Amino acid sequence: MAKPEKLPSGHTASMLDWSARQIGDPVARLKYLREASNLAFTVETKVNRNRKWAAIAGVVVAAVLLAVPVIPRLASAWRAPERIKSLGAPPAPLNGDIPEVWQVEKTPAYEVYSNGLRVETEGVVMGPPRRFIALDRKHPEEWKNAGVLTNYRTDPVGIVFHTTESDMLPFEQSQSQNLKRAGENVLSYVRNIKAYHYLVDRFGRVHQALAEEGIAHHAGSSVWADRDSVYVNLNHSFLAVSFEAQTRPQDGSDAVTKAQVHAGRVLVDMLRSRYKIRSENCTTHGQVSVNPANWLIGAHTDWATRFPYEEMGLPDNYSVPIPAITTFGFSYDPAYVQASEARLWKGLLFADEEVRKAASAQNLKVSPYRAILNQRYKETTDALNQQQK
Repeated sequence: MAKPEKLPSGHTASMLDWSARQIGDPVARLKYLREASNLAFTVETKVNRNRKWAAIAGVVVAAVLLAVPVIPRLASAWRAPERIKSLGAPPAPLNGDIPEVWQVEKTPAYEVYSNGLRVETEGVVMGPPRRFIALDRKHPEEWKNAGVLTNYRTDPVGIVFHTTESDMLPFEQSQSQNLKRAGENVLSYVRNIKAYHYLVDRFGRVHQALAEEGIAHHAGSSVWADRDSVYVNLNHSFLAVSFEAQTRPQDGSDAVTKAQVHAGRVLVDMLRSRYKIRSENCTTHGQVSVNPANWLIGAHTDWATRFPYEEMGLPDNYSVPIPAITTFGFSYDPAYVQASEARLWKGLLFADEEVRKAASAQNLKVSPYRAILNQRYKETTDALNQQQK
C-alpha cells in the first residue's frame, strides 16, 4: 500500500496511537502504524470529499482503527520474514567523492569559498576544546574501558542538522525587516548559549556562531555510527548546522526556503571538504537523539522528517538502520513514529531486524538481548564521561 501524503490528524491520530500501544512487539507495532495510517488516511480522505458525510468520518475511522481482530492479524503478518525481506537490504554507505572546496578570501567579517559559499564570521565565539574517543565498532567489549584510552581525536567526524524551532514570520517582501530582525535575535541567542557552529537564516545567509574547534551544546544524549566507529554524545565529535526553521511549519509551508537549501548544500560541501567527512555521518538531530531514562530514541525530533537530503547532495540517511537501536538497544514509541511522518520507518524496521537477528544468533529473545545492549550503553557512557572530565 502506498505511503500516505500525511498521517491522520486530530482524534484519529490519537486513536491510532492507542491501538498501536496494544501491540507489544515493536516491529509489529511499527508496521501496524504504517498500515493503519494509510488505511485511516484513505478513509478520511474519501469520506470528507463529500461534506454531507464529513460528520461521520470520525466514526468510520474509529471503526477501522479499533477493530480488535485487526491488531493481532497485522501483528502476526508483520512478523513474517517475507515481509521484512520485501524491504530489501539496508543501504550500503554511499560516500562518493569528498567535495573539493577551498577558501578564496578571508576578512574579519566574512569568508568566501570556491563553491560560492560566503560565511558571515563577525562575532564568532569560542567553545570548550573538542576532544573525543571514536569507539571501534568491531570490538564493543572494549568500550567499557574507554575511560583509560588516550587516542583522542580533535577533528569533527560528522554533521548534525537542526532546526531552531523559533517563531516563523510569513516569508514575504513586506516582512523583510522583521525577518532580518528575527534572524539577528536567533543568532544572538545561539551564540550566547553556544548551541550551534553554523546558522542558516531564512534568506540563506550562513552565519558562523561558534568556532569549529570548540564544542557546541547541540546534541545532548545521542548516538551515531559509521562503518568503522560508534560515536556517543555527539557534542564532542560532530559539528552542528542549524536552519532558522520549523520542521513542521504550522502554515503547511516548506520547512526551509530555496535559499536555505542552496546555502546548506554549499556549506555542507565546504565542511566535508575541510574535514573529509563521510556522507553517512551527515544526519539529523531527530535520528541521533536518545533518552536513557526510558530507553527511547527521539528525545528531540527536529528534522525527524523533511530534511532535504537529496537537495543537499547527500544520500537519504533516513533509510539507514538507527545506530542507537542496533548498538545500544534503544526503542521507540508511536509518538516518534508519527513525528517522523513515514520518512524514518524503513530505518526503524531495518534496525529492529538487525536486533532480532543478533538476538537469535545468541539464542536469546529480543527483550533480554536489548537489556544487554542497554547495559553496554551504561558502561560505555560512564567510561566516556570519566575520560572527558
